[in-house]
Amino acid sequence: MATFKYPNGNVYTGEVNDAGQPHGRGHMDYKISGYIAEYDGMWENGVRSGKGHYHKFSTGGGARYSYDYDGDWLSDLQHGEGVEKDSREQGVHLSTVSEVYRGGFKEGKRHGHGVIDKDNFDGSFTVGVNRFEGTFEEGRTVGHGVWEYANGDRFEGSFADYGNKHGHGVYTFQNGLRFEGEWERNSFVNESLIADPSLETPMLIVTEDHSGFDYNRSGSFIFAARKGLVRYAEAASLGNSLEIGGDKGLEILNVDKDSVTFTVSGVFTKDGKPTEATVHRGENVLFEDVHESSARIYDEEYDYTIEDRLEVICR
Repeated sequence: MATFKYPNGNVYTGEVNDAGQPHGRGHMDYKISGYIAEYDGMWENGVRSGKGHYHKFSTGGGARYSYDYDGDWLSDLQHGEGVEKDSREQGVHLSTVSEVYRGGFKEGKRHGHGVIDKDNFDGSFTVGVNRFEGTFEEGRTVGHGVWEYANGDRFEGSFADYGNKHGHGVYTFQNGLRFEGEWERNSFVNESLIADPSLETPMLIVTEDHSGFDYNRSGSFIFAARKGLVRYAEAASLGNSLEIGGDKGLEILNVDKDSVTFTVSGVFTKDGKPTEATVHRGENVLFEDVHESSARIYDEEYDYTIEDRLEVICR
């Protein structure tokens, strides 16, 4: 048993080899600006190899961050099986949001079969846990995988890159309703929808786009048509920041086996008045309101164009 203090401030206590390098079981305290970090586990000729636990957390003010890895090491990198956890405080109320990965590693990156449990953060608080299970390659998701969402929805299909849906997939609502379709880099290909054959009424895909000066928002969602006001929370999100609901929403007036009749907000119409429309299975309707405006920025006149676009596809 020996204790060494290195020029960079690190302190090691544990077994060493004949050259005085960490070898066998030992503990290292790392000197990192703004953080406290330590490793406890097995060493081989000065590098972490074998079973070990690494822990790092921030010491400064404001939001806190911590990282843990407990598992196999080889040549100073995570390699083999292990558990990795990232936790950080975020949001107005500084909720602790964590992601836990359990699975394989290769040369410091997630590799092989793995499971991610990730807190579902709604902007203020965490609400349940989202779970992904699938295959990783050099830190990226590849091939087949499953997302089980905190709200009870489920997606099973193909993935690419960092958890992006890509390829064929099946999305199942918490109530059992399901649809199939194609995805490209986490974006649903609207034309590919195969609706649940058990449905007696259509499914709708609603795509909303806003663009203009300091004003950009877009997204899509999918839902089974029923009478009433369409709200974002009632559907599966296929985009980023869609805000259907309230005065900007669709109001479904009538639904039968082959069509849906609705009114659309004046935000999307050229005359600024709500408009009634009917869309049949296999059809889509498009509303676009495009107008020019101007703003004074730093005493200079700036012309810009705002486009409000809403597309409704019926399947």
